[in-house]
Amino acid sequence: MIAKEQPQPQPPALGSPAFPTADCLMILASDEASTAAKKAAMASIGRKRDIGNKWALLHYSEDHNPEVALQAVRGLLALRRI
Repeated sequence: MIAKEQPQPQPPALGSPAFPTADCLMILASDEASTAAKKAAMASIGRKRDIGNKWALLHYSEDHNPEVALQAVRGLLALRRI
């Protein structure tokens, strides 16, 4: 009998709550990251609903990029319900 190879687990996608917070913060701090990447990173932080990330949400709610700022505000609204 031939053994089947087990599929390799896929890393979490940017924008999902499982994406590491440290990686999200690196993307947000990067000058080279696109708006879409920064928006997805902020969405990922907000979806975690972790009160420990409140500082990042507050900081990026004043970002010069309105799409990133909106995602940060959405994350803060999600924390309000906790």
